[in-house]
Amino acid sequence: MRTKEILSIRSLSLLCCLFLAGCAQGGFSMKSLGSGILSSTGVVSGSQADALFEAGEKIAKAASPLSDEQEYYLGRGVSAMVFAQYRPYRNAAVNQYVNRVGAVVAAVSDKPETFNGYHFQVLDTEEVNAISAPGGFVFVTKGFLRLMKNEDTLASVLAHEVAHINYGHGVSAISQANLTEALLILGKEAAASQAGAELGALTSAFGDSVTDVFNTLLTKGYSRSQEYESDEYAALLLKKAGYTPGSLQVMLTSLEQASKGSEESGWYSTHPSPSRRISNLPEFATAQDPAAQGLEVRTARFRKALASLS
Repeated sequence: MRTKEILSIRSLSLLCCLFLAGCAQGGFSMKSLGSGILSSTGVVSGSQADALFEAGEKIAKAASPLSDEQEYYLGRGVSAMVFAQYRPYRNAAVNQYVNRVGAVVAAVSDKPETFNGYHFQVLDTEEVNAISAPGGFVFVTKGFLRLMKNEDTLASVLAHEVAHINYGHGVSAISQANLTEALLILGKEAAASQAGAELGALTSAFGDSVTDVFNTLLTKGYSRSQEYESDEYAALLLKKAGYTPGSLQVMLTSLEQASKGSEESGWYSTHPSPSRRISNLPEFATAQDPAAQGLEVRTARFRKALASLS
């Protein structure tokens, strides 16, 4: 990576630290949350939530050549670049709510734990977008939140991003040459200090690997097959967490309607068309049930939480 880019990432490290500090209450470790949050969907009981969490934790497998700790620092480097382009939305209530919903769907995934927990952050832009970085970092824009109808549609977007993290799609965006170089530098950094390398050194070690992931997230987008498999997995997570699986189709339909007559940017420029994605959804993810258990309560909770969205 060029010296200027390295310095830019280092200069944004403080902002990343603030983001993580702000998530100390809003960013969640699944073990600390336990079954309480998961059962808040109104469908899953406490004992069922415990069972789902334990099962997911047992079958979690590494989806990349990086350790969980290395993925975390890679994700922090990518997050610094995200914050260079978008400001974090300074609304504690909205961010805490988004974190709680994100924690619910992450808890039932095959990777309920990351090195330092999942962190969900709202970005202060009207652009419609949602992205995730390795290590459990998920971002959703204010513009996207405005398109959502209820908590279930919010959960569908966050579940899709959690799916990308579970599949290791962000790490797969790194070219082999850049990954090899990063791992060599990381090995030297770890050997130089028993405490491990500091954030600046670690993010710099990943160098062009950070740029690879960032460009995929905001410029090139993932492959269609990766988006389709993330949709299918997201629908499964919604079902396991007690949300309506069909809410993903509802969200995609809203995105399709919002895209008509507008310039394709942000989410629209990096994803397959909503209609194509809907046609690839599994059958169980297309059923609509307005009277689904707990939906009314969750919708009221969503409206109350986002009432202060400005």
